[in-house]
Order: sequence, then C-alpha cells, then structure tokens
Amino acid sequence: MPMIDTGVPFTVTFNNIQITTAATVIAQVTTVTCPILLQRIVLTSNATASQTQYLELAYMSAAASGGTSLTPYSTSAGAGTAGSTNTALSTWLGVTTTLGTVGKVYDGQWWNNFAPYEFNEKPSGLLIPPSTSVALTCLAAPAASFYSSLTAEFVELR
Repeated sequence: MPMIDTGVPFTVTFNNIQITTAATVIAQVTTVTCPILLQRIVLTSNATASQTQYLELAYMSAAASGGTSLTPYSTSAGAGTAGSTNTALSTWLGVTTTLGTVGKVYDGQWWNNFAPYEFNEKPSGLLIPPSTSVALTCLAAPAASFYSSLTAEFVELR
C-alpha cells in the first residue's frame, strides 16, 4: 500500500556539546510558517559516572534563547540545496543559555545517561503548530557536567 506524502523529512544533529551543572534546554525547535511532526529524538552522553536526570519534552509558553544554532538537513531523495523549497522552515537551538518557560509537558522521563534517551513517535509524530516552540529540557542541575550528542527527525507539513 503506498504511503501518502505528508511533507519534507529533515534531520538535525549536534555532537559533543557540553551540558554543564545548570538547568538546561538541551534542544529546542521553533516552527515558523508551517507545522511540523517531531517524530524521533535520540540523546546520548559520554558521562563516565552514572547520573539520572529528569527530562521533559514540552511545549514552551516562552521560548528559550541563546545557545548554538543547529542546521536541519532534508533527508528527502529530491532534496535541494540551501534556499530551495527543501530548506527547513523551522529554527533549532542546542543547549540554550536562557531557559524560557515550560508550558504543557508532552513527555517526561527519568534518563540514566549511560543509556540513550529516546522519544519515538514514528510514523505519526508530535504536531507542532506554526509559531510554537517545543524543547527537550533538563530543569534540575546535573551533578557533574558531561558532553552530549542529539539527533532529531521531523517532517515539515507544507
């Protein structure tokens, strides 16, 4: 049975970004003009001592700011170059310096950083309407800093 094309698929990654001993927004997406379906997030760490963190994937009532700008890449077979119709219409930040305000929590999990954290809603996904921010947050300060890597997969509904 053929699948209905729902939009343009993208992936975004960051590698070896430090999570310090402060409350942190690990990654945030803000939609611009079109909704997206956030389908999957995988977060890993290089921690050498086991730590348990409570992570929340939440809609933000006030977006975080600062941090590292992340560039999504289209995973579509016909993906174009930057500036084409396959350029992401959402903005991504990694490890923000200003937390923002958590609104409705969609997924909350205890994460032991010796194992990957995974949010997986494939094939459907978490719907994020235009002009909305969703963030993966660690609101309690970690006991020790560590480096982390993240991969997120999403589809822009155009």
